[in-house]
Amino acid sequence: MDNRDFIPAVRFCVASDTHISEERSYGTERIAKILALAYELSAKDNNYTALDAAAFVGDLTDAGEERQYEMFFREIGSSLREGTKPLFIVAKGHDCNTMGKAALGFFNERTGLPTDFHYVINGFHYIGVSTCEDEGIYYNEKQRVLLKNALDEAVADSPSKPVFVFHHEHVKRTVYGSSNFDGWGNDYFNDILFEYPQIVDFSGHSHYPLNDPRSIWQGEITALGTGAAHYAEFTADGERRLHPEGFDETAQFFLVEADAENNVRIRGYDALNSALLCEYFIENPADKNARQYTPAMQEARAKAPYFKTDAKPVITKGAGKTAIRIPQAESSDGEIIFAYRIVEKDSGGKELSKRLIINKYWLANPGDILYEIADENTVGVTVTAENAFGMKSEELDILI
Repeated sequence: MDNRDFIPAVRFCVASDTHISEERSYGTERIAKILALAYELSAKDNNYTALDAAAFVGDLTDAGEERQYEMFFREIGSSLREGTKPLFIVAKGHDCNTMGKAALGFFNERTGLPTDFHYVINGFHYIGVSTCEDEGIYYNEKQRVLLKNALDEAVADSPSKPVFVFHHEHVKRTVYGSSNFDGWGNDYFNDILFEYPQIVDFSGHSHYPLNDPRSIWQGEITALGTGAAHYAEFTADGERRLHPEGFDETAQFFLVEADAENNVRIRGYDALNSALLCEYFIENPADKNARQYTPAMQEARAKAPYFKTDAKPVITKGAGKTAIRIPQAESSDGEIIFAYRIVEKDSGGKELSKRLIINKYWLANPGDILYEIADENTVGVTVTAENAFGMKSEELDILI
């Protein structure tokens, strides 16, 4: 199917990890930007102008305090328009830090909405699981039963339709950030979820950017990491919880649509700059043989980035410092440039220092790479660009 012929039958947006706090006014501002852009994009579609639902999949607040919830509700109340169904996930971590399990009751009383839900919107099933009411654990057996029953009901209603599932932690060992090492995954529901290939699953928690190609995963199900509206985080070179320069400049969300033929289009946006970051088109998620975003297939399609032949770094010397402005590399496959490896060398070619700089690819325009020489004996620098799968460009050599 040609993506240009796609006519939505339902549309919703998904964001995560807003971490609302009275100490940061930009939290509510980013919610407003996300919803405003989702409505703006919807209004431009002559075939279908509705935004049917808006999902926020956990860590709505930073500390689970009542006043932070009120800030969140106030912004949602002013930004959400009539006709859009709110879908909220309450997470055990930040959303329950202060009030504990009482946060779920407070949320229910304040909104009139359940924290575990099963809705049908335009014939499509939406199933969400928040933290449970038990102290000390994220989920319980009762929720496993509820999830299984909801999925059975959805499939009995229409076995070929995608079923949209929402929760806070990633499904373990699926998307970027969900590995055992990364630590942001949860496998409590894996055995249930993996029985239903038509699931399109959305989760947050890791803050790993949604436009990283590893943030979409297809195997038993289709899973997506939703990025974050508060800050970005990474794993690289065996280190986790990395926060590079500018990591707090982020407000990502997905705009998701399904059509009458059960195809799904998913577009990721940078709400700070009102810009498209990535787009995925999934033909019939229920058909495991139609998978296009398995890790193996994505890596097979990936190509190493490159520097243009006329790429010209700018060297600035002064006040005992030498700084280099390095132009962005070019993508060969339309995917992100993940990082730059920079090596300083002396006059004999000996390595003096090396550094990995994670690219600001969570933004629509990452900008040039700014690097300050670390060793006074450096006479040359080599720069290598790297994609998300570790494929490297040829070296860009810079004489100081």
